[in-house]
Amino acid sequence: MRTCLLLLTTPFILAACEADADPSTEGPATVTETIGDTTVVRTLSGSVWGAEATLVPEVSIGELDGPEEYLFGWVFSIAVRDYVRMHGRNRIALGDVAEVYRTELLGPSGQIDLAHYEARLRDGLGDAHRYRLAMEILAEAAVQGTFTTEARRQLEKRHSRLVEDAPRLVTETLDVLVHDDYLEPHPDGHRFMMNLLRDWWRARFRHHYRPLAENRAIGFRESDTP
Repeated sequence: MRTCLLLLTTPFILAACEADADPSTEGPATVTETIGDTTVVRTLSGSVWGAEATLVPEVSIGELDGPEEYLFGWVFSIAVRDYVRMHGRNRIALGDVAEVYRTELLGPSGQIDLAHYEARLRDGLGDAHRYRLAMEILAEAAVQGTFTTEARRQLEKRHSRLVEDAPRLVTETLDVLVHDDYLEPHPDGHRFMMNLLRDWWRARFRHHYRPLAENRAIGFRESDTP
């Protein structure tokens, strides 16, 4: 029996590989070619495993579709690796995944990456008021799940008291957020494209943010005009 280990970084998958029959004693026929500093090996016939092999999954960490704490790309991969190293281990446990998502990515270290997104957004908008609109839109989308049509109407009404042509500014700001992959269109309005980015914003604002729809309950009336 011959055993191998298959490791894919996103998501992490560990699998056992068993040959279905005794491997060939002759081995495969290969051709080796060197191109610059790269060595290319091509198999012309035969197989290092002999007969056909079957992959038998043993451990799986991460998913392509499922709860967000199990969906991770390069940011999550690096965070998991560093978490395991800091705890003096060389193996990743299944329980590490949710723990790293909760305490590392959504904790102080994850705020470094969030600061990058905020700085990129500020530079891209190039205007203090558009940046303020963007932060309100993102906070609404994170805390409420969706930046709805009604929330947009309330935001436009609020800012019409501060600037001229607030609806145009909101539209332009939304266009930037969609173009730069912060949000994506949804039948009910706009939602975050990345679950991790949404959870960063939610962790930051959820305890001190008033949803835009509540404006109607704290002083705005339907008859109010700018």
